[in-house]
Amino acid sequence: MELFNSSNLYLSSHVIILQALNKFISHSDYEKGDESKTDFSYALALVRRKYPQSNIRNRLLAERTNWKNHKGIHRKNAYITRTIEKAIAIVQNF
Repeated sequence: MELFNSSNLYLSSHVIILQALNKFISHSDYEKGDESKTDFSYALALVRRKYPQSNIRNRLLAERTNWKNHKGIHRKNAYITRTIEKAIAIVQNF
């Protein structure tokens, strides 16, 4: 029985990469000193990790601390939708 071969190494390295990509991330990990830049960076990271749009939306809503520039549910939803759509467009075109 062979314990080490190239396919085992290949699978092991991919498991390690996937574990690193899927580590828990939060809004504060992407702090840019500007709420909109932070939101976009965070959304981009979540899209790259293949989080569902609904999950990205919920996380942005829950983790952003300052909503004074996006008061009201309609403005907040429009902002979140634009942010997620821009992040998706960038990832798809990469």
